[in-house]
Amino acid sequence: MMKRQLSAALQESGIGPAPARFHGDPAHGDLPAGPAPASPRRGGIFSASALVLAGLLGGLALSSCAPLAVAAVGIVITDEWKDNALTADVQADVEPVWASVLRSMSNMTDALLHVDEDHRAIQTRVDNSVVLVHVEQWAVHETRVYVEAKKYMVTNPEVAQLVMERLVRDLEQ
Repeated sequence: MMKRQLSAALQESGIGPAPARFHGDPAHGDLPAGPAPASPRRGGIFSASALVLAGLLGGLALSSCAPLAVAAVGIVITDEWKDNALTADVQADVEPVWASVLRSMSNMTDALLHVDEDHRAIQTRVDNSVVLVHVEQWAVHETRVYVEAKKYMVTNPEVAQLVMERLVRDLEQ
């Protein structure tokens, strides 16, 4: 009862919303003359369900894109990439080789180094080419270094060879 009185007082003062009236409501005595216009209430429900549906679809889309976003940030090393990269075998443990490669790559370019410590991979730009270097333990006391360079998405063997020669030279010192 109190709620009705408050609602009526707000309506009289012009502050509150007008009462909702629906076409064909027998309580109000009006019958629809033609197709009933969409009520604000029905539109509100439709809007809410559309938002819920959009939220669910958006959540599904984000959940399926999340691995792509993570993969885009990380450096991906595949067997195919390894088959196409230049390789050098170094007779040393992987940790000192990795430290030397990090030092050499940071001295080789002023570009930002994208370093993936977990996979021992570095991606950067050298001579306008994107260079990817990967270091892995190959055997006991033997480490393999992979280098690939691409310019405009096409393999650039000259830059890859230049980077590999610098890395091997720095490893021998």
